[in-house]
Amino acid sequence: MSTPPESPSTDRLVQEAAGLLLSAAGTLLVLFALGHIHPVLGSTAATAAALGISYFVLRTRGRRGRIASWTLIGVTALTGIVTAFLYMQPLAWVEIGAAAVTVGAWLASEGA
Repeated sequence: MSTPPESPSTDRLVQEAAGLLLSAAGTLLVLFALGHIHPVLGSTAATAAALGISYFVLRTRGRRGRIASWTLIGVTALTGIVTAFLYMQPLAWVEIGAAAVTVGAWLASEGA
């Protein structure tokens, strides 16, 4: 005879929902604050957030998830680079160089 799986308690579900809501609100607050300090900081942080979202959430959703993931990363990365070129060109080249290093490290690793 097997033991039936335990369902999570209501308190635990409320705690998890509150944690997710606080995490989302905090992330949004940080993005707005960085964007207020300087638009390049905000768009770069948004690119990093989009990369994280696509890696952890969208990649498990099949072909449409991968398309949505690459579209999200592409749009936010392009926005960050265009904003950097508009405000400070050397910073834009630093972002492009950092992206090249990141992609190179990813391709050289076993994760590719």
